Amino acid sequence: DSGTKTITYVEPEAQQYTQLTTAELDAMALAAANVKRAVTPYVTGMHAGLPEEQRKEIEQRMGAMLTPPAASKPVGIKIVREGEHSIAGLQCQASSLLKNGVAVARVCMATAASGKLSAQDFVTLETLVTLSRNMADSASGLTGGSGSQLELLTVELEGVPISAQDLANGTKYQVTSVSNDALPDVLFNDYGNFQKQGVQNLFR
Repeated sequence: DSGTKTITYVEPEAQQYTQLTTAELDAMALAAANVKRAVTPYVTGMHAGLPEEQRKEIEQRMGAMLTPPAASKPVGIKIVREGEHSIAGLQCQASSLLKNGVAVARVCMATAASGKLSAQDFVTLETLVTLSRNMADSASGLTGGSGSQLELLTVELEGVPISAQDLANGTKYQVTSVSNDALPDVLFNDYGNFQKQGVQNLFR
């Protein structure tokens, strides 16, 4: 919902939903950064005297809490353009995302309306993508940039994803068709009867 800057994540099969606003996410990221600043000097000193095997085990358990907050979002994803494609009648720009020289994902982004996708619908989808990217950027701060999927979401690629392949996890999402048929309101409003989950549900 771009008006209230709220994302509602609905899981129909589990009969549950989760809601998060950009303001709530920003506050969580700030709180996490403050905790990191406070504990890093103590943890670093404490670990200095531990055996290496024990120190590595603690670091693995605590993850991003041991690293100071980054001054900016992590950089390390290289974008390699691979030309224009047509998927489900939609024109898109294909790209590979490389990390340390290895392809970790492939995406195809639509940068304008085409096929059965109207200009108005394209703008709506682009707004959703921008909001989701901003949320992923803030969420990556909560994990110290250690979440690979969040890291990929923050990559600055223009447009709306028509196809996305996660090579590391072997998953692929792709538009299969576009329809202008009216959708029933129940698809968007019926989640009110589901069980509301905590915010941590979004990051599991």
